[in-house]
Amino acid sequence: MSSTSGISVIICTYNGANRIIPTLSALVKQNDTPDLKWEIIIIDNNSDDNTSEIAKQFFEENNTNIDFRIITENQAGKANALYRGYNEAKYDLMLVCDDDNWLQAQYISTVYEIFKNNPEIALLGGYGIAEFQSDGIPNNFDKWQHCFACGKFHQTGYLKHGDISIWGAGSVLKKSVWMELTQNGFQFLNSTKAGKAMGEDVDLANAVSFWGYKLYFDERLWFNHDLSGGRLTDKNLMTQVKRNYKNSALLLIYLIANKHYIKPTKYFFFYYFKMLISLSINLMTQVFKKDNSPTRLKIYIQLTELATHPNKYYSLYKKIKKMYCNKNN
Repeated sequence: MSSTSGISVIICTYNGANRIIPTLSALVKQNDTPDLKWEIIIIDNNSDDNTSEIAKQFFEENNTNIDFRIITENQAGKANALYRGYNEAKYDLMLVCDDDNWLQAQYISTVYEIFKNNPEIALLGGYGIAEFQSDGIPNNFDKWQHCFACGKFHQTGYLKHGDISIWGAGSVLKKSVWMELTQNGFQFLNSTKAGKAMGEDVDLANAVSFWGYKLYFDERLWFNHDLSGGRLTDKNLMTQVKRNYKNSALLLIYLIANKHYIKPTKYFFFYYFKMLISLSINLMTQVFKKDNSPTRLKIYIQLTELATHPNKYYSLYKKIKKMYCNKNN
């Protein structure tokens, strides 16, 4: 590994004062190795609570030798916080830890081992285990847990071509890959507004895959995803699921771009309406299948979103096409 070998743990937080202490506690308890250098970067994304003060006090009281920085990013939105975190990272492996993720004790040392043995990996992912503490688990949560970066859906190994299902939470990106992507015009296309569904993992994983890099999943990389404190209930579960599925419509535009980016832009609507027809047929076939309500709902929401906002997705397609064409210039 390079002379900047190490891991930068990036925590993007917005009003995370009530969540961040358990996350930091899990990090300082990591079983690292003597030759591993790492740091913690907290990106306070324009919070209006005392997140930064609480984090600073935690490090002072715990007298840890871990390098840490607290950086304020005034431009709200997780994409902006991620940009700042990735650009500020001083090590070649950049691990995204959300402010409600409690990494298992060997997470960081395992990441280092995986990249040391598989240097061709560009983007590495793990999975979450939902943590509700004393709260009741929402009805049918197991059916929808994938919308919250929870549940194991791969076996350890490289993802097949076209599979970009690496969640942002717990993911690790090489700094050199990030630099190449941004130098070629990469940008997050999902909403950068605070409190909105993001899907930044869809943007990033698609770009990494299109640029020809390898994606990898490892079952040893798990974390508890804290959904307690009334954040997820029977009442709001489906609202959040629907928001997630609506956001996933952009993935279908990436699929069109992946296949046809060299074709003139004017052909977009031909492929777009072809996609709508395909979704419609798929939705009708799903009606006759049992126990597939997540798939059926996802297809319905994607179809509705694309059918009602063609100009929005045409604009996004042109941005994707521009990024992809830069790769070959």
